[in-house]
Amino acid sequence: MGIVLPPLGTAALSVQALYSFRGRTRVYRHEWTVLRGYSGTLEALLGEAELGAGGGGRSLAEIDFDFRALALRTEQSLSFEMEQWMLLMERPEHEVAA
Repeated sequence: MGIVLPPLGTAALSVQALYSFRGRTRVYRHEWTVLRGYSGTLEALLGEAELGAGGGGRSLAEIDFDFRALALRTEQSLSFEMEQWMLLMERPEHEVAA
């Protein structure tokens, strides 16, 4: 038992790590898609702000409000991605960079 059990445990952990890699790939691919959408929205807001300065459609206050909402959505999305990463890596705490 002492000779057979450790390699079986290592093999089981290796298979689990293989499938968690696929999970991380899906999480990062989804996050990339979401952030690309936010990038397009930001470009549209910047274009509207340039037009707004010259007498365009919406006021700068409305554009500023939409920009702040976009910044909050981006921050929330990145926080969600961090939570997903912590769940996949099975870590209960954040890493603190020194």
